[in-house]
Amino acid sequence: AVPLHLINQLGYSVEEVANLLNKQSGLLGICGFADNRDVEAGYHQQEPLALLAKKLQVYRTRKYLGAYLVALEGSVDALVFTGGIGENSHLHRRLVCEGLDKLGLQLDDSRNQLQDGRFASNTRLDTGAKPIQIWVIP
Repeated sequence: AVPLHLINQLGYSVEEVANLLNKQSGLLGICGFADNRDVEAGYHQQEPLALLAKKLQVYRTRKYLGAYLVALEGSVDALVFTGGIGENSHLHRRLVCEGLDKLGLQLDDSRNQLQDGRFASNTRLDTGAKPIQIWVIP
Protein backbone atom coordinates (compact mmCIF):
# COMPACT_ATOMS: atom_id res chain seq x y z
CA ALA A 1 0.00 0.00 0.00
CA VAL A 2 2.81 2.46 0.78
CA PRO A 3 4.52 2.27 -2.65
CA LEU A 4 1.19 2.84 -4.41
CA HIS A 5 0.42 5.78 -2.11
CA LEU A 6 3.82 7.31 -2.86
CA ILE A 7 3.22 6.96 -6.61
CA ASN A 8 -0.49 7.74 -6.86
CA GLN A 9 -0.94 10.32 -4.12
CA LEU A 10 2.46 11.96 -3.73
CA GLY A 11 3.64 11.82 -7.33
CA TYR A 12 6.77 9.73 -6.84
CA SER A 13 8.06 7.93 -9.92
CA VAL A 14 8.54 4.16 -9.87
CA GLU A 15 12.32 4.74 -9.93
CA GLU A 16 12.09 7.09 -6.92
CA VAL A 17 10.06 4.54 -4.96
CA ALA A 18 12.51 1.76 -5.87
CA ASN A 19 15.42 3.94 -4.74
CA LEU A 20 13.64 4.86 -1.51
CA LEU A 21 12.86 1.23 -0.68
CA ASN A 22 16.15 -0.30 -1.81
CA LYS A 23 18.69 2.40 -0.96
CA GLN A 24 17.25 4.63 1.77
CA SER A 25 15.29 2.24 3.98
CA GLY A 26 16.24 -0.47 6.46
CA LEU A 27 18.94 0.42 8.96
CA LEU A 28 19.72 3.63 7.10
CA GLY A 29 16.10 4.75 7.25
CA ILE A 30 15.78 3.93 10.95
CA CYS A 31 18.98 5.31 12.42
CA GLY A 32 20.96 6.97 9.64
CA PHE A 33 23.60 4.22 9.41
CA ALA A 34 23.84 1.64 6.64
CA ASP A 35 26.82 -0.18 8.16
CA ASN A 36 26.06 -2.53 11.06
CA ARG A 37 29.35 -1.59 12.74
CA ASP A 38 28.06 1.98 13.02
CA VAL A 39 24.70 0.75 14.32
CA GLU A 40 26.46 -1.30 17.00
CA ALA A 41 28.70 1.62 17.99
CA GLY A 42 25.53 3.69 18.44
CA TYR A 43 23.95 0.80 20.36
CA HIS A 44 26.86 0.77 22.81
CA GLN A 45 26.59 4.56 23.17
CA GLN A 46 22.87 4.15 23.92
CA GLU A 47 21.79 6.27 20.94
CA PRO A 48 18.00 5.84 20.81
CA LEU A 49 17.70 5.27 17.04
CA ALA A 50 20.62 2.83 17.00
CA LEU A 51 19.03 0.95 19.90
CA LEU A 52 15.78 0.80 17.93
CA ALA A 53 17.55 -0.39 14.77
CA LYS A 54 19.38 -3.17 16.62
CA LYS A 55 16.22 -4.17 18.46
CA LEU A 56 14.31 -4.45 15.17
CA GLN A 57 17.17 -6.35 13.53
CA VAL A 58 17.27 -8.87 16.38
CA TYR A 59 13.47 -9.16 16.49
CA ARG A 60 13.30 -10.00 12.80
CA THR A 61 16.08 -12.59 13.10
CA ARG A 62 14.36 -14.20 16.08
CA LYS A 63 11.00 -14.16 14.28
CA TYR A 64 12.49 -16.13 11.36
CA LEU A 65 14.30 -18.46 13.74
CA GLY A 66 11.03 -19.20 15.55
CA ALA A 67 9.22 -19.78 12.28
CA TYR A 68 11.85 -22.28 11.13
CA LEU A 69 11.85 -24.08 14.48
CA VAL A 70 8.09 -24.55 14.15
CA ALA A 71 8.21 -25.47 10.45
CA LEU A 72 10.81 -28.11 11.25
CA GLU A 73 8.68 -29.31 14.18
CA GLY A 74 11.57 -28.75 16.57
CA SER A 75 13.81 -31.21 14.73
CA VAL A 76 16.78 -28.86 14.44
CA ASP A 77 20.42 -29.88 14.67
CA ALA A 78 22.10 -26.50 14.48
CA LEU A 79 21.67 -22.76 14.22
CA VAL A 80 24.26 -21.33 11.84
CA PHE A 81 25.31 -17.69 11.74
CA THR A 82 26.99 -16.68 8.51
CA GLY A 83 27.37 -13.81 6.08
CA GLY A 84 28.08 -10.29 7.26
CA ILE A 85 26.28 -9.60 10.52
CA GLY A 86 25.82 -13.23 11.59
CA GLU A 87 29.45 -13.95 10.89
CA ASN A 88 30.99 -10.79 12.36
CA SER A 89 28.75 -9.55 15.18
CA HIS A 90 29.07 -11.22 18.56
CA LEU A 91 26.49 -8.70 19.84
CA HIS A 92 23.92 -9.79 17.26
CA ARG A 93 24.50 -13.48 18.00
CA ARG A 94 24.19 -12.88 21.76
CA LEU A 95 20.98 -10.86 21.44
CA VAL A 96 19.42 -13.39 19.05
CA CYS A 97 20.18 -16.34 21.33
CA GLU A 98 19.37 -14.61 24.62
CA GLY A 99 16.68 -16.47 26.55
CA LEU A 100 16.26 -19.30 24.04
CA ASP A 101 17.56 -22.06 26.29
CA LYS A 102 13.99 -23.41 26.70
CA LEU A 103 13.96 -23.93 22.92
CA GLY A 104 17.19 -25.94 23.04
CA LEU A 105 19.73 -23.19 22.27
CA GLN A 106 22.37 -21.95 24.67
CA LEU A 107 25.16 -19.67 23.48
CA ASP A 108 28.52 -19.73 25.25
CA ASP A 109 29.04 -15.97 25.30
CA SER A 110 32.71 -16.17 26.28
CA ARG A 111 33.37 -18.35 23.24
CA ASN A 112 31.14 -16.03 21.17
CA GLN A 113 33.39 -13.08 22.00
CA LEU A 114 36.75 -14.77 21.31
CA GLN A 115 38.79 -12.94 18.65
CA ASP A 116 36.37 -10.02 19.03
CA GLY A 117 33.64 -12.33 17.73
CA ARG A 118 35.20 -12.73 14.27
CA PHE A 119 36.18 -16.21 13.21
CA ALA A 120 38.27 -17.35 10.24
CA SER A 121 37.05 -20.94 10.38
CA ASN A 122 33.91 -22.84 11.31
CA THR A 123 33.48 -22.32 15.05
CA ARG A 124 31.03 -23.90 17.46
CA LEU A 125 29.60 -21.41 19.97
CA ASP A 126 27.06 -23.33 22.06
CA THR A 127 27.64 -24.57 25.61
CA GLY A 128 26.99 -28.21 24.71
CA ALA A 129 24.29 -28.34 27.40
CA LYS A 130 21.35 -28.07 24.98
CA PRO A 131 20.42 -30.18 21.94
CA ILE A 132 20.84 -27.51 19.23
CA GLN A 133 24.38 -26.62 18.24
CA ILE A 134 25.26 -22.99 17.43
CA TRP A 135 27.88 -22.31 14.78
CA VAL A 136 29.56 -19.45 12.97
CA ILE A 137 30.50 -20.46 9.46
CA PRO A 138 32.44 -17.72 7.64
